[in-house]
Amino acid sequence: MNHQCSSCNSNSVIEFFADKSKSLNCFFCEACTLVFVINGDSEVTPYEDQNQSSPDHIEHIQSYAQEMIQNLDLHHKSMVVEIDSRDGAQLNLFEENGIPCIGFERMSQAGVDANENKDNTIKEYFGVEQAWSFLSESHPQSQGRKADLVIVHNALTKVQDINDLLEGIALILKESGTATFESVWIKYLFDEESINPFMHATSFFSTHALQVACSKHDLEITDIQYFDLNGGMLRWFVQRKGLHIVSPNLTVFLGEEVESGMTDKDLYLRFGELVTGI
Repeated sequence: MNHQCSSCNSNSVIEFFADKSKSLNCFFCEACTLVFVINGDSEVTPYEDQNQSSPDHIEHIQSYAQEMIQNLDLHHKSMVVEIDSRDGAQLNLFEENGIPCIGFERMSQAGVDANENKDNTIKEYFGVEQAWSFLSESHPQSQGRKADLVIVHNALTKVQDINDLLEGIALILKESGTATFESVWIKYLFDEESINPFMHATSFFSTHALQVACSKHDLEITDIQYFDLNGGMLRWFVQRKGLHIVSPNLTVFLGEEVESGMTDKDLYLRFGELVTGI
């Protein structure tokens, strides 16, 4: 069976691991470098949910809120949107500072339960349809306002349609706005010599893969931060293409991914052979 890349729709896709007993198939796209997973188990826990309650994670989201409020000059007339907002812990840190917030949360039952009585949580998947609704002046939460900050820290490894997500973000993001994406850096997954992380995901984005995906929606990565959390993770800053200064960090991380083999199929084929033998 032939598969297309779930991001760029290329047919230049190779399967580097398959486990029929787990209905698990892992693929690498040679065109955009996305790693995507087809998993027959619908009950898996999304990868980012593994350490959500740890002290390190709590400190991480607190530092993030402080940094964004200060660097983006967020205030009572700003708008912060989080996609897959889970239990609302991240948004609460902005609300405590008087900043209007809206969360989209559909996936997590824990998140749905925690936000049952919150007016600022929309219990829907976020995509183009929800973005157009968000932009309507009659929308009860946004009242047509665009976002100064869009937070995508829980969604990347389980997103079903990255293009629907990114086009929705492009619609609601102000020209001066910033979206931040966080995810485990796939580079370090190969150090684990285990297929387990792939059982909790639909996709893993490198910097290359996310940049290609963003470019289709007039967006680009303008900065990157690394965090020694969850085995090694990245925060990508995404803004409208051509309107903002691009940090030299982008070139550094792109170069590191090339040097480590992340843009070449051989790395993934070797990994597949290794974990198959374990």
